[in-house]
Amino acid sequence: MGSIWVKEFFGYCLVLGLGAGVSAPARAGNAAEARQEFCDSAADPAFAQRRLGSGTDHLLAHVNDGGVANSGVCWWHSRLTRAAAYLALYRPELPPPDRAGAKRILARLRAGTQVVEIPGFANLRAFTAQYWDDVQEFLNGWQILDGGLGNGWLIGLQGGTQTSAPLLERGMDRLYASVRQGRVMYQMLQIPGIPAHAWLVVAMSPTATGYRMVVVDSNFGSPQEVNYTHGAESLSWAYGRFVPYTMRSTELSRHESAVRSFCLP
Repeated sequence: MGSIWVKEFFGYCLVLGLGAGVSAPARAGNAAEARQEFCDSAADPAFAQRRLGSGTDHLLAHVNDGGVANSGVCWWHSRLTRAAAYLALYRPELPPPDRAGAKRILARLRAGTQVVEIPGFANLRAFTAQYWDDVQEFLNGWQILDGGLGNGWLIGLQGGTQTSAPLLERGMDRLYASVRQGRVMYQMLQIPGIPAHAWLVVAMSPTATGYRMVVVDSNFGSPQEVNYTHGAESLSWAYGRFVPYTMRSTELSRHESAVRSFCLP
């Protein structure tokens, strides 16, 4: 498997050529039953972690691709994945949307302020497989909108690729505290050279030497395991040595607030 390092105009990503398949739909009831089923699941603070860490059904149908100069859209791929993990309510018993309806669903997920019904599909993988050209176009546009109008490219310039061992350990301890609460954490990875990548941390557990992390990385078609060792000044994994920085916490709070509001008795 080769890697392609390329410079993004609006943020930097490492693109790895991998694929992902499509899953079969599942059963759901009428509107009231579907809402109750969603809220029963969301009563567990870790429900979004469970969705993302349980396999591939709640991942996008294809890995990181496209973007400016075909350099990838890893940041926005990860953000859409997390938004859907929190906010998507699937109604497979209903007719699927047309392309315009699918685009409206994507826009509501990007806004991140309400639970979003997705008719005709049982999970994110099946939905995005059906409309992948529109999803890719949406991610490309989000990159330009966020990077051009929101100065999002500046985020990729923050932080170093190596830090002190005490600072990294404090960051990992704070990350563990958040993940232990059931939260899916978005991190920007500052990698040596040009790229700044992103992943979602969906599980963590202490080990004798540090932490074991389960991450959803847009370059891979399934959750991956990464280890942190006490005393390290960086993480070491598929991209070499790098430092992760937790970001987009306000966006996560919007998702959590939307779920709480939707499920109020």
